[in-house]
Amino acid sequence: MITLDEIKNFKKDLEEYKGKILSVYCDINPAKPENKNKAWLTRIKNSLKEIKELHKKEKGEKSLYEEIISVLEQIKPDAKTLALFAGKYEAKKLLIKRFDLQVELPVVDVGHGKVDVHYGEPYITPLLYAFDEYERTAVIHISSSGNWKFYEIFLNEIKEFKEAFEEITSSEWSSILGYDSNLRNFLYHSEGIKDKEKYKEKVKVWIHKIYSKLARLVENAANKIGISRIVLMGEKYQTSFFEKYLSKNIRKKIVGHVGNPKNIKDPSPKEILNKVLPILEEAERKEEMELLNKVKYKGIYGLEKVLEALQTGQVFLLIVPWNLKIEVWMCDEGWIAPKKENLAGICNDVRKVQLKKIIFDIARDFGARLEFVSGEPEDKLIEEFDGIAALLR
Repeated sequence: MITLDEIKNFKKDLEEYKGKILSVYCDINPAKPENKNKAWLTRIKNSLKEIKELHKKEKGEKSLYEEIISVLEQIKPDAKTLALFAGKYEAKKLLIKRFDLQVELPVVDVGHGKVDVHYGEPYITPLLYAFDEYERTAVIHISSSGNWKFYEIFLNEIKEFKEAFEEITSSEWSSILGYDSNLRNFLYHSEGIKDKEKYKEKVKVWIHKIYSKLARLVENAANKIGISRIVLMGEKYQTSFFEKYLSKNIRKKIVGHVGNPKNIKDPSPKEILNKVLPILEEAERKEEMELLNKVKYKGIYGLEKVLEALQTGQVFLLIVPWNLKIEVWMCDEGWIAPKKENLAGICNDVRKVQLKKIIFDIARDFGARLEFVSGEPEDKLIEEFDGIAALLR
């Protein structure tokens, strides 16, 4: 799993680097027919052939193009998107950094196997946006076979967060395994037990003690790694019962319950991920749709209105489509407008630019948060809100 420290170190490398940087984003998803037999590599080669500076080389050295291709030829794709950055120091030192991502990135034109190439200033803002804005999700596997598991999902990568339950001793795990049948009886079958009330009270104390501890550990772990969403995994009676022990703040983060994986005792992280991804995607689309419904009553939309409000510091949240295809006019002073005449008298040198190439900088400069929407919400934004909307401060 790519870490924030890795990104920070890379940013530091870029700050120290003097010179042009090649930024490449490419769809390398091996599940797509158009990427069969590394067809994505051919597309990258074709895109880079046109950049003459990449092919310059001194005697006995490889060109930057050759260095890049040698790195790419070693890749065995198991990701959706490749992000690669490369440059050469004056002292002949090479800078090449590659990120293999299990997600697609907003405003990066890699649809249908295309390659998005930039040469000059490093184009890392889509990558940084993903790290800043993608939700971190926890999956709590409440396993009736023994040890519970806490998984972290970020950028569609998953790993077990083993620290979460390290306080629980082996004897406590054994007791959890032993009282699972007692929990079933307590919830469903206690009517057939002699001295029912005494039995209920005993099990109630027993369960309350261990579940309260587990709930505290879940909250501690969620806060430590910045979890925004939670999925509870297990049999319905287990997940529903445990949910009651979680704090109100943690319960708000729960986006769904899901049944056990096929391999309950030792599921692979990939099996866990595939099990919960549909729930996470549904939750994401639901939140985006709620956001657009909020715009109807409390926001503004349409390119001219939104750009004016944005550049006067009124916009709190800027909402744009995942595939941003809007063009605007921009002058050297940085002002943008939907029409060239809107900038008359404000600045002289005016040029047309793709909004996707400046959207991150514009949002940052005017203190607005960015929200990209996709799927059905993206269609709604384009059809009903002229492709761009905002919530005001």
